[in-house]
Amino acid sequence: MTVYFIQAGDRGPVKIGFCRNGRAWQRWHGIQQSNFATLTIVGLLYGGVETEAYLHEHFAKLRIRGEWFRCGVRLRKLMDALPHHAHKKGQMPTLKLNLDELKRGKIVLQRI
Repeated sequence: MTVYFIQAGDRGPVKIGFCRNGRAWQRWHGIQQSNFATLTIVGLLYGGVETEAYLHEHFAKLRIRGEWFRCGVRLRKLMDALPHHAHKKGQMPTLKLNLDELKRGKIVLQRI
């Protein structure tokens, strides 16, 4: 299970979504086909629907609509903490976000 972060442009909105079986690249392709901006997978985390829902709630003040969020400082900080290799095609997530620590304002990534 994968939680992905797809960003429009360099500083544009970020989609926080979830997919099964490591299909983030298929999701990216489908979203890119219907989007005018160039989209990039900027990060992957191991996690399911619960992680995605938590992140949506955590970044609710940045929500534009649906699963799209403004790229605020806290969201950028989280994405910057993710491994840079995570956006390569076929790459599976190797880290899980500690949600309890995120509640305290800390970004703690754990190997899975």
